[in-house]
Amino acid sequence: MKAKFIPFIAHLLEEDDIQSVLEVLRSDWIVSGPKVIEFEKSFKEYIGCKYAVALNSCTSALHLLLATLNIKEEDEVITTPFTFVATSNAILYQKATPVFVEVREDTFNIDPSKIEEAITPRTKAILLTHYGGQPAQLDEIREIAQRHHLFLLEDAAHAIGAEYKGKKVGSFGLGACFSFHAVKNVISGEGGMIATESQEIAEKAKKLRFFGIESDAWKRNKSEDYWHYEVEELGFKYNMMDLQAAMGISQLKKVDRFQITRDQYAEMYNQAFEQIPEIKTPTVLPEVKTSWHLYVIKLNLKMLTISRDNLVRVLRESGVGTNIHYLPLHLHKYFREKFKYQWGNFPICESLYQQILSLPLYQKMTREEVNLVIEIVTDTIKKYRC
Repeated sequence: MKAKFIPFIAHLLEEDDIQSVLEVLRSDWIVSGPKVIEFEKSFKEYIGCKYAVALNSCTSALHLLLATLNIKEEDEVITTPFTFVATSNAILYQKATPVFVEVREDTFNIDPSKIEEAITPRTKAILLTHYGGQPAQLDEIREIAQRHHLFLLEDAAHAIGAEYKGKKVGSFGLGACFSFHAVKNVISGEGGMIATESQEIAEKAKKLRFFGIESDAWKRNKSEDYWHYEVEELGFKYNMMDLQAAMGISQLKKVDRFQITRDQYAEMYNQAFEQIPEIKTPTVLPEVKTSWHLYVIKLNLKMLTISRDNLVRVLRESGVGTNIHYLPLHLHKYFREKFKYQWGNFPICESLYQQILSLPLYQKMTREEVNLVIEIVTDTIKKYRC
């Protein structure tokens, strides 16, 4: 009989999360208001940053962060091709050029030793990602950024709860962007946050997130001339709603408990798969604590009689949903056509893409389900062993 199907991802909403949203629905204010302010306060206290700006997505956060720094046409921003398209799209929204740098073969994060050769007189910033929740080598990259007078920015969409040398990710660069999408470790349905040490960035981002208006509707609602507003510069519709913020506040209170679950499940995977020569378990550097947003194995395909893509299909038929993170950005049609990229431009990144497989790992899983994934993956690997 076919085993119970275990999806790649499933979000966990508990009763208190649901009640927090219902309270907002029953209130007189469901759009951007007091809950957004409360979420920003809770988040900056958790991260340890001075300012936090809540937005409707991490993509919006990345875009606004670059906009507040006046990244513009003719500018270049160094980043990684081994990420979701939002990282580079935010750069392109500002009409700047993303400049891809090769990744490390062990952590899949941007390789600091390759960054300086990509710097030109047009380079304005380094936008790094923390792949799967494992922090990049922040000290080395920060030193490079300081030496070349570049902005250091973090795409921390995977990394809430992650730590680098005992300090939470999100306060190492000039700004960091987090995601609360439904597949992330902390969710608000959709949502994002800019964490920054700069008052100027925070204030400008708050203005730009709602059309460039000098004060939002919640502030105006409490003033005598509530009807009056003025657009001070071209802005966007990127604000978070109280409905989202209420869920985020509730979820954020449980992030440490969620992290313990992810740590335990990752260790279960590690112990099981370290005994299988066809599987390379994730490398976690000693100076970091990963959030385990993703659990990505690397397959030794030379030891298998099945391709990675066919393995994905077989595992799904056997009851386990998996995913691939990611097709490198330079291999997508848009980037091939716009920037003339092709296979061979980033060989480490391309080789990793062909070998990796992301397994289910989320707080809604049970230990029994983790063990079932281990059993099915192990049996399937053995079946197709050379």
